[in-house]
Amino acid sequence: MTQFRNIQYSRMLIDTLSSDLSFNSDGSLTWFYKYCACCLQPLVAPFAAFVTFRNTEALIAQCAYQIGQLTNVLNYLFDPVNNTITISRAVSNQPAIDDWAYPAKSQLTAGWTDPAKLQTRGFTDAVNTTGTLITIPPYVDQSALVAVVEQIRLEGLTYSIVVS
Repeated sequence: MTQFRNIQYSRMLIDTLSSDLSFNSDGSLTWFYKYCACCLQPLVAPFAAFVTFRNTEALIAQCAYQIGQLTNVLNYLFDPVNNTITISRAVSNQPAIDDWAYPAKSQLTAGWTDPAKLQTRGFTDAVNTTGTLITIPPYVDQSALVAVVEQIRLEGLTYSIVVS
């Protein structure tokens, strides 16, 4: 994972002010240092939130759309205790009769009143499709999970989310 710099505000302030303006002769902190530290204190929490966001986005950016890697990332972000998010793939083969030079729209039946046994498809329809099934526990925030998967997935690949 990408290593970002960690800012230590107290050390940064001492380096900026120098030890002459930071410490008294008895080793205690000066009032000027305390004033500057009070001015910097409201910036600590927003920057900590930014660091968390930045680390999450770096993790998402480094993830490939592979079952094992995506499973690990989703479990790390949304279910780090139980690790119950699973991903599986399924290939769907569509029966097709497309030997004719026109878009087939007919149905094969045994008789006039029987239900269709086989339906032909158009020439631009996909014969084989691969779908990804993501199984999540009910306590996972589904909208946040969809946002993460949308950032990672490749264009054109489909997925379905099932709450178990």
